[in-house]
Amino acid sequence: MRKAMRSKTPDKDATRAAIAEVMTTYETGLAWRQKAEAPLEAYEAAIRDTIGLRLQPRLSEDQSLYVAACSSGHRDLSLSF
Repeated sequence: MRKAMRSKTPDKDATRAAIAEVMTTYETGLAWRQKAEAPLEAYEAAIRDTIGLRLQPRLSEDQSLYVAACSSGHRDLSLSF
């Protein structure tokens, strides 16, 4: 397209054809990206809480409650002394 426009005698038909080709390629790529966007968002939401957990600035509420849960068995030792 640039080559057709920069010549001493610009070829308008060649330029229009090049623009049409570029627009077709762009629209094809845009349609593919829009079609792939929803599955990628679902995949990202599914792995968000597991992959890269250490790199997250904060834990989610569910994650923090799981980590903070104490699983040890406490007993009163005051009666032993």
